[in-house]
Amino acid sequence: MFKNYLLVTFRKITRRKGFSILNVLGLSIGLAASLLILQYVKDELSYDNFHQHADNLYRVEYDNYREGEVIFKSATSFPKMAPTLKSDYPEIENSYDFQFSQNASI
Repeated sequence: MFKNYLLVTFRKITRRKGFSILNVLGLSIGLAASLLILQYVKDELSYDNFHQHADNLYRVEYDNYREGEVIFKSATSFPKMAPTLKSDYPEIENSYDFQFSQNASI
């Protein structure tokens, strides 16, 4: 029975080559796009998961507003924000204040 299905499929593919190529090409492009999107989502969901206490990590972002609209977004913040947040919020256990030293080479 399965041999018969393969024979019929092969005959239809050879009879309508252009249509078959178009179908196979569309399927391969769709599968490739799906795999790329899946890989991107997997990478985004694994952000900072290598830390031991990843569920307790937070990032402070800086959004600049003008007239109610966001005009600038950044993942960086001001240098003295970490000690200030730590003193104002007792829930914060540790903070990290990254500053470039004058000798640092970028």
